[in-house]
Amino acid sequence: MWKAYANAVAENMPQADIVHDRFHISQHLNEAVDKVRRKESMQLAEAGDKRLTASKFQWLANQENLPERYSESFDVLRNSELKVVHILIPLICVSLSTDYQSSSNSR
Repeated sequence: MWKAYANAVAENMPQADIVHDRFHISQHLNEAVDKVRRKESMQLAEAGDKRLTASKFQWLANQENLPERYSESFDVLRNSELKVVHILIPLICVSLSTDYQSSSNSR
């Protein structure tokens, strides 16, 4: 959330709740995943390890829609001890929780 926006809401509408929607939560988590991936990729590349090179799509794609040609190589990355794996976990959790629909939500 943009700090200036949150401050303006708190100052001008103290009773208001700021609601974070699924799209923006996913957007921020994707940005965090990509930032960590890029930084770790550069560190690994300096050491001669190129396994994160050209993997951006695999990390940022909806895992349910990941093309089959990427699934095996991405499984290897996802099961590794890379830092980017640890930041991917909250993104998956948000994705799973926002897909849930209870009968009280349906009309």
